[in-house]
Amino acid sequence: MHRRPRCPGTSRVFPIRLHPREQGKPAAEAGRPRYAFRVVFSGELLYNRSFEPVPLDSAYRSRTRDSTMLKRLSGEKIMNIKSIFAGICATLAILAAPAVQAAEWKPSGPVTLTIGFGPGGSTDTMGRLIAAHIEKTKGWTMVVKNRGGGSGTVMLKALMRQKPDGLNVGMAVSLGPIIDVATRKTTPFKLDSFDYLATVTSGHLVLIAKGDTPYNDIAGLVAFAKKKGGVPVTSNGRSGNLILRVISKKAGVDLRAVPTKGGAESVKQVLGGHVAAGFDGGRHMKYLPTGDLKVLATMSKNRHPMAKDQPTLQEQGYPYPVEPTWFAAAPAGLPANVKAALAAAFNDAIYSADVRKIVEKRFRLKVNNLGPEGTTKLFNTGFDDLKSLVEAAK
Repeated sequence: MHRRPRCPGTSRVFPIRLHPREQGKPAAEAGRPRYAFRVVFSGELLYNRSFEPVPLDSAYRSRTRDSTMLKRLSGEKIMNIKSIFAGICATLAILAAPAVQAAEWKPSGPVTLTIGFGPGGSTDTMGRLIAAHIEKTKGWTMVVKNRGGGSGTVMLKALMRQKPDGLNVGMAVSLGPIIDVATRKTTPFKLDSFDYLATVTSGHLVLIAKGDTPYNDIAGLVAFAKKKGGVPVTSNGRSGNLILRVISKKAGVDLRAVPTKGGAESVKQVLGGHVAAGFDGGRHMKYLPTGDLKVLATMSKNRHPMAKDQPTLQEQGYPYPVEPTWFAAAPAGLPANVKAALAAAFNDAIYSADVRKIVEKRFRLKVNNLGPEGTTKLFNTGFDDLKSLVEAAK
């Protein structure tokens, strides 16, 4: 019995002789037999082509001196089954490799997930839920640590020095490292110092004001500031400072940046009427339905989900989008199978019920994992956007 050739794994590639009925005609009218070349991978038919054998031998022998026939034969596209079989086998092996390798890789010890911020914040909450899910579903030992400072850059500096063996992963928010690279001539790391694994969600950095203030957008704030000879505005750090500088420069007004330790302090300052406006990432949301706070502008490319009628900063004449995104990364140079396994583990955790609940219910955001390639692209695009903002602020 003829054995059908096999490809690695669960794939099968083979030529078969078709039954006359499968050729689409009665057996009596079948004439010359037809064959099919089929590729089956994991039970799914990927390629199916039928053909008739070309009687090269007889044609060649009887017409070897007929130059016309030789030209005709040399121009024909003859199927070389062995070559095609070998090529398809190789292709299927490559396609199957990431999944097989990802399933095979397991960490040789505890995987340390270092959060780039202090305990209790949004990044810490997401990171601990992700780690718990991976530990539960994968059986890996996950150790969560906090290393705050520099909007996540302190953690990333330390992460960059670790071995790319899959045992060290970090979580932070994209704005910190992108701004660090975009604003400084020399930095301890570059954007390509890491292998990006996943994103969890993207937030909305917004400029908020107290609900009873006489202005409702950037133009109103600018007009109010001109009457007052300048006003104080709480800032979330370098991105807020740059935006205030650009608005002040373009509008000819003094919006003085007031540094805060975080969103909670910024919201408190705005609610107390101590500043004209302030930047925040999420603490303001519970005050929007009550009217205690209002959104003057959203810094991201899309409008705020709870203030859809309020134009973005870009729509109000300042084309410098700033969008914080929570992400996970490891030191650059991970082996392909290690990277694939980590990315798959994070993806499963990010879309788990516990993580979705905290992101959608508490933070009122949407879970969105861009994967390794998408996260890398996000950093490159974000760098270009912030570089434009830096140039405009000079």
